[in-house]
Amino acid sequence: MLDSAEEWGRLPSDFENAFRCAELIYLNGDECAAEEIWRALAPAAQRAGRSDVATYASARIARCASDWEEYDEAMEWYRRGLAWSRSLPHSHPARAALVFQRGTTHQMLDEWGKAEKDFLKGLHWEGMDPELTVHWDGMEPEVLRPYRSNALVDLCLDRLHRDPSAPSSLVGEAASWLDYARQGATTPRTQALVRANEAELAWQLGELREAVRRTRELLSDTSLPADVLDRNKPWLYRLLAMVALEQGDLSEAQLQAGYALDLLGTWRYPYVERVVVRDLLAIFTRKHQSRYGRYREEAVLGTLAEEGGWVFALVDYMETRDVYLVPGHGRAVAAVSTVLGEAAAAIPTARNGKVDRVYLQGAALLHDIGKLKIAWSLLNRTRPLAPIQERRFQRHVVLGARILEDMGFSMTARLVEEHHERADGSGFPCGLGELSLAGGLLALSEALVDRCSRTKHRRPPLPVEDAVAWCLGDGAAGFHPVALEALELAAESGALASVGALRNR
Repeated sequence: MLDSAEEWGRLPSDFENAFRCAELIYLNGDECAAEEIWRALAPAAQRAGRSDVATYASARIARCASDWEEYDEAMEWYRRGLAWSRSLPHSHPARAALVFQRGTTHQMLDEWGKAEKDFLKGLHWEGMDPELTVHWDGMEPEVLRPYRSNALVDLCLDRLHRDPSAPSSLVGEAASWLDYARQGATTPRTQALVRANEAELAWQLGELREAVRRTRELLSDTSLPADVLDRNKPWLYRLLAMVALEQGDLSEAQLQAGYALDLLGTWRYPYVERVVVRDLLAIFTRKHQSRYGRYREEAVLGTLAEEGGWVFALVDYMETRDVYLVPGHGRAVAAVSTVLGEAAAAIPTARNGKVDRVYLQGAALLHDIGKLKIAWSLLNRTRPLAPIQERRFQRHVVLGARILEDMGFSMTARLVEEHHERADGSGFPCGLGELSLAGGLLALSEALVDRCSRTKHRRPPLPVEDAVAWCLGDGAAGFHPVALEALELAAESGALASVGALRNR
């Protein structure tokens, strides 16, 4: 990979090849590397007079920014792309592709009217050159239009699913667009999309048996190319989970959601993963509410062995996505935080804040839950992080707190917000200089487990004794003083020795 826009400028004949290479990298799951290429490529291609490459690259950058919920950044790249595309002939498909892609960002923002307007404009763009359209979009215009009409079906269904004020007429609109797509579905990719949307429309109509039948037929269709079917499988299992939820079968919903997560582990497609994770969280929240009639954070966290199976499922999936986490990381942090919490309780109360061990244990287990919304390729990156990637990684703290708030775990969310903060202000995401005692215990527990853990592409793990010495010595400035005293007490009493999770990691 070239490291700067200046280096791209020396290879004007390779602009399009670089763009295609980034496309393949993205489709193979490394959106971070692909985005790096597109960000270097877009302005260099424009300077070299390749407005076609620059426009398409800007659309891809905007898509990546949208995946990160950086919507202002995405809109800025759409603006640039549209400006660059004005030098292209009207018959070039680049502007239609850019406008159509912008519609997906409006959809993510729940800006339904703007999304529909962009989808319609991209769909009905007149006079696109057939040869150029095949070259850039892989389909002739008459094949591309039915394919794009599936986005309008998805827009209607997504709004019905997420917008309580959505008009019921959207069902008819979805059916109409689906019929249009069905008539022009001549490729396996388009046919699979149509069939998936037919199943989802049946679900929206309350025809649950029909939705299940259509979904299972598509899942078992061996006539489809493997890559086409693989791309749809996580989405289809997510649909089976939502149907089971609608039927009141929460165990089946959790099972099917688990299948969807397992498949996402091998087929990494950012939009599908985001929707599957969103709906999975809804399933688990509904399961919790059905038992208690409302959110009861302490009921789950206080009896994790009986009530927390779904909590462990979330944690386990999150840990499989991050190559730098040893499986069982959350459990290890929870075990250490329990020991440190007990030690802190023995310190005179005049110097001690209040610590609720139930919430501390829950926050320790779930502290990295925000990584569910961090790109797989960033969590598994072996090269040094660029500043924008460092900033995005640090967002897992805020994203985790937001997930927990949405689930009703507000007390846990407050502690999770502090697990990478440091008492000397060197932590993130806010650079706080003062931590609550519970937050300080969590931050110290996580740091201790981290230094004792064996991970790929990083320093070897420290023995427990050396990790404790580092926390109490060189690293002490970053931690809550009472938490450090609790660590010292736990180490002297031998309590840490009972935490098997700290050894052989």
